[in-house]
Amino acid sequence: MASVPALLRRVRIARREAKRPPTGGRFERYEAAYETILTELQSLAGEQAVEEFTEWMIAWTERNERLPSPERVRERARRDLATRGIDVPEGSPLSPVPE
Repeated sequence: MASVPALLRRVRIARREAKRPPTGGRFERYEAAYETILTELQSLAGEQAVEEFTEWMIAWTERNERLPSPERVRERARRDLATRGIDVPEGSPLSPVPE
């Protein structure tokens, strides 16, 4: 069982090891949003779901050689929850941002 900070370290390492060198500070700018999203996902769907989700984040980062935006991560988390039959509660950090 990995903690959210430990899972985030794995995402950071995946970005650091990508072929294209990281541009300065992007992980730091996204880190708080990622942590909020992963923590909420963990509380709604459990430890295994957040670990599987982190694997998606790592694979996406390796494939694209950049980090997914918090909006992309939030959207994917909502999709994963829907696939599991879990509704996103109103006011959740995973709720769609109104336009």
